[in-house]
Amino acid sequence: MIQPQAHLNVVDNSGARELMCIRIIGANNRRYARIGDIIVAANKEAIPNTPLERSEVIRAVIESLQIIKEKKLQVPPVHAVVVGSNISAQTKFETELRSFVTEKKIQNRVHFINKTLTVAPYLAVIDVLVQNSQVLHCLF
Repeated sequence: MIQPQAHLNVVDNSGARELMCIRIIGANNRRYARIGDIIVAANKEAIPNTPLERSEVIRAVIESLQIIKEKKLQVPPVHAVVVGSNISAQTKFETELRSFVTEKKIQNRVHFINKTLTVAPYLAVIDVLVQNSQVLHCLF
């Protein structure tokens, strides 16, 4: 239970490690803070080299680790398709891209498609198009 004078461990990127509850905002007749309540707290311990200083008074929201885990965003599987790949004559860019894919172990999410004149099926199903343009300087 969280009440004034209670010490709390902090799990965020603010720089605080431990807070002490000073007051529960909006709790006129309540003695304890609930999940979702905002409290006024004093920073008792801070991570070194962060802008938050010891004894600094801040406002904080009470959250449960269980709730944070439940609210965690589910990232949908994302795939990248590189159309116009040429295995026999790879450009420096494509060589670096293939090395990056192998290094990050994402071969199952990045697909290289050989050069083709029928790109319409690929264009019909994409959400984002990134086009690599190479400028050739020609003298006429």
